[in-house]
Amino acid sequence: MLNSENNRFPNSAELFLLCKEILNIKHARGEKVTDQDVGALLDFDPADCTHWKYGRKNIRNIQSLHLIADKLGLDSRSVTDVAQGRVSLLDTLSDFKSYGSFECAETIRSKLLFEAESLLKKAEIKSLPVYIPELLSIIPTIAVRQQEAQEDLIEENILDGVHVITWPKKIKLCASIRFFLMQRVSNLYLQANAERLQISPEVSQAECNLFSLFLLIPTHLVQLASCQRDPAKDLVDEFSRFFWLTRSLVNIRLKDFFQYKS
Repeated sequence: MLNSENNRFPNSAELFLLCKEILNIKHARGEKVTDQDVGALLDFDPADCTHWKYGRKNIRNIQSLHLIADKLGLDSRSVTDVAQGRVSLLDTLSDFKSYGSFECAETIRSKLLFEAESLLKKAEIKSLPVYIPELLSIIPTIAVRQQEAQEDLIEENILDGVHVITWPKKIKLCASIRFFLMQRVSNLYLQANAERLQISPEVSQAECNLFSLFLLIPTHLVQLASCQRDPAKDLVDEFSRFFWLTRSLVNIRLKDFFQYKS
């Protein structure tokens, strides 16, 4: 745990962790990435590297941030957002790892969109962002909550006939966790209603992903957000804030929306 007295620049410490995680993912030979490997991104000596790791050195120079982004293969905005505390480490890592496929046949897409809009209408979801507990008020067999002493990011248990999906209490709810929770909700819901929806009971990841986006970024709220956004600001950034989802997920949904006009 970081010493709060010495950790003067917690966002820089988060940036260090991001760099180390990305290097571990990208490391071809599977060898352990050291702190010095992270420091080498900016040609730091071991002392500077230690100061950065523990939040005693502030990494905010735009050239340094662009250099880190270039060496890690990340969008420079992602690195800058973490360095400035605008986006969480988990959200950035989740976008980097990707969420899997969202590609479905058009007939399946239409069924998923219709079902999502029916659920949202029944739950009377009229404002953004879409809160998952509010949506689940009409699906009594599924619930989400935080859980003490949980190791995995998302877990699922059955309590008194209810599927309870949980995330660790030590981790603050963020955009990517919202999507991971909705993935589990979508999987359970689509499996339970596969016969009625005339889809395979072996629900694919793409179907869960797309259904999750239709629920979290519904068509009628895309239109509402378009009216409320500041035209001088980046569309994806604005929608990420409105819908409380990562830029990557917003990009996928907007691409789908503009392709099908719904």
